[in-house]
Amino acid sequence: MNKPAVQKLGRYEIIREIGRSNDVVYEAYDPQLKRRVAIKELIIPPNLSGEKAVERRERFYREARAAGSLQHPNIVTIYEVGEDNGRHYMVMELLEGQNLREILQVKGLLPIEEALDITQQVLNALVVAHSHGVIHRDIKPENIHILPSGIVKLTDFGIARITYEPSLTVEGEVFGTPSYMSPEQIKGLPLDGRSDLFSLGVVMYEMLSGKKPFTGDSPVTITYNILSTQPEPIPGLPLPVWEVIRKALEKNPANRFRDAEEMLNAVKKLREMELHKTGRTTPPPSVPSVPSSPIPGTPVPGTQVPPAPVPSAPAPVQSITSEPTTTLPPRRKVVYLSETARNIITALLVTIMGTGTLLFLIFGGKALYERLEIAKRRAKAIALFNEGMELLEKGNRLEALQKFQQAFELDKGDLDRSSVSRATRKAIATIYVNSAIEEYKRGNLFVALNYVNQAIAWDEEFASAHLLKGSILLSLRMDDQALTEWQTVITLSPMSKEAELAKEGIATIYYNKGIRAYQAGDTISARQWLTLALTTAPGSDIAKKAEDALSRITLESLF
Repeated sequence: MNKPAVQKLGRYEIIREIGRSNDVVYEAYDPQLKRRVAIKELIIPPNLSGEKAVERRERFYREARAAGSLQHPNIVTIYEVGEDNGRHYMVMELLEGQNLREILQVKGLLPIEEALDITQQVLNALVVAHSHGVIHRDIKPENIHILPSGIVKLTDFGIARITYEPSLTVEGEVFGTPSYMSPEQIKGLPLDGRSDLFSLGVVMYEMLSGKKPFTGDSPVTITYNILSTQPEPIPGLPLPVWEVIRKALEKNPANRFRDAEEMLNAVKKLREMELHKTGRTTPPPSVPSVPSSPIPGTPVPGTQVPPAPVPSAPAPVQSITSEPTTTLPPRRKVVYLSETARNIITALLVTIMGTGTLLFLIFGGKALYERLEIAKRRAKAIALFNEGMELLEKGNRLEALQKFQQAFELDKGDLDRSSVSRATRKAIATIYVNSAIEEYKRGNLFVALNYVNQAIAWDEEFASAHLLKGSILLSLRMDDQALTEWQTVITLSPMSKEAELAKEGIATIYYNKGIRAYQAGDTISARQWLTLALTTAPGSDIAKKAEDALSRITLESLF
């Protein structure tokens, strides 16, 4: 019986088809070098002809040139490009393992360390690609392949842009996968390597949250959200990790990382922090989606976050300078014992004294050792705290946070009595509050709310954090929740500047309630609310507004 003919492409023997999208990919065997390879064959649809078919073929060869010019462990290797009886193909290394999409479909989301490892390896590939003038333009989980060894391979340079070659894209023409495209890519603007960084930021978000940051029921909705909305923070994600993702996802390329190398260095620093050991923080409470615009004309109290106090050095462990003394009782009648009795008593006393000494050495020595260890940890924690304060003064917020967290881990066993633990918690909370203030000023209210919740988780008695949270909630029209936060401020720090601002915030809510009641025709309720506003924050601007409103209502009632 004749064996079936082996299907070939060039010298390569086709084993099976392993993938198909715009092109088809085969597993094949190279009889010359005796190795298995992958072959991608160009497929030109029958309805594509003329210039479009030529362009499709040129893109295929451009992919081969783009990937073939890049020799790096994290980039798929291209062995050869060829043509066989009108069939165009490229030969590349055969990749075992799974792509990132297949992994996410099983796991849902990845641990922080695993996600950072994958991100770092992709950035290694992008540093090399961008330095050779190659912009990938299609960074997504399907094009990130993880080998069984853990090595990551960046694949599919099918729509890559080679900056030193003429563009094949007509101005305004868009290529890419909608959910992962950068704003400038959607607009059809000229691209540089920062577009790939945006796409990688989307992948990072998906790895760590299990969902894409920009979604919608159609490509139009997805692209609109990419251009117009801010991604929601990932609940419980450590601030340093979120800061890297947030920066990569900036709408304006100028606000992102300068290049792949800068983002790579940021990810390396995250991995040095060993965030995977501390895990994710407790997710903040969910907040319902409400309009983000505040009530017109409503003043929002400002915040002033005080610097974290520098802890005083703990008292040193006192050394033992002398042995305890024993006072003997007065001598009374002398009793003479026999030599045998004296020997027995002497032996018994020696035994008792030896046992007592041993017990003292065991328990007393252990207690002394523990005290010395606590003192050493405390001293190291103070040093880390001070390093963090110096970094914070220089504006290096992420590294400062790392130092504070290390100090807290060393000294967290004595939360009630340790000034170091209290100060580190206050310092960490202050960093989160400052981040919340920045996002609040930008109008990113849900991002700000996530940060301020993190601050309160670290320091529940931080009055400035509760004050800011009340302002954010007021902007979100969540009046009752805002009242609760401001009442907490007054309870925590009744005579402080924060308490005065909280009273103004409460008066603002009362004033708004009074105006709404008046507009609804309920003058009795309006008077009650406006009177409360007047008496809650007497002398303030909002109290003056309440007084004016009361006067107008009184005058109207007379006529």
